[in-house]
Amino acid sequence: MIIPADAQNQLHDNGFVVIRDFVQPDVLNELFVDIAKVFSYQFERHGIAHSKADDIETLEQNIAALFAANFDAFLGCNRQCQQLFSLYSMFINAANQTLVKSLGLEMPTVCVKPILYINSPRISEHEFHYKTPAHQDWRSMQGSHNSIVQWLPLVNMYESLGALEILPKSHLKGMLKTEEHPWYRQIAPQQLEGQTFQDVILNKGDLLVFSAYLVHQSGEITTNRFRWSCHFRMNDVGESAFIDRNYPHPYKVFIPYDIHQEY
Repeated sequence: MIIPADAQNQLHDNGFVVIRDFVQPDVLNELFVDIAKVFSYQFERHGIAHSKADDIETLEQNIAALFAANFDAFLGCNRQCQQLFSLYSMFINAANQTLVKSLGLEMPTVCVKPILYINSPRISEHEFHYKTPAHQDWRSMQGSHNSIVQWLPLVNMYESLGALEILPKSHLKGMLKTEEHPWYRQIAPQQLEGQTFQDVILNKGDLLVFSAYLVHQSGEITTNRFRWSCHFRMNDVGESAFIDRNYPHPYKVFIPYDIHQEY
């Protein structure tokens, strides 16, 4: 993991910072082995030929075949991949906690579990399933004002894969007005007139850390290959405004049964 000496200043001033070699290749390979195994049970059930030695491109072809054969099975595999130990371990570890603290979060906490994304027009019913409009993540997070998003490509990220596009320094403008969009909400296009998005070109295992207020969107996928990525969101319970707001949490969470309640 290569942390720039001025990483905290980059995050504060530009709204983002790149951490090179955050995850090593063997760790990424372990995740792909787990993903392939999850899907393999449904490949076998639906007569889709595969082997343990399949490379990522072959895995993508098989996943596309499963999508066409049985959408519910495809969706179920995606859901199970979100629960993999190998996915969680890339983010929930002592090294990442140290990194996040070095970026200025006094007491970092998990905002929502890590999320794995497998994006391609080949496995999507709608464009917004693989191409999100311009938005700010803070609108859905509603956490600390210094909350961050960690975005990690699992393959080399280049323009034809729809690399993430950002507006540097846009986090300094605070929350921008939005309008309805089939995906969720998008920043009104007129607010972005004359501004140029910047592609973030990363190698697999590099990490993009950005402010939850940074405006970003998905790039255009112009290849048959899949965009594999995952992201993680963190809050800072030591941030004063978050304290004053009693730590709101917009996501659905499991509420343990009241031990005194009868069933």
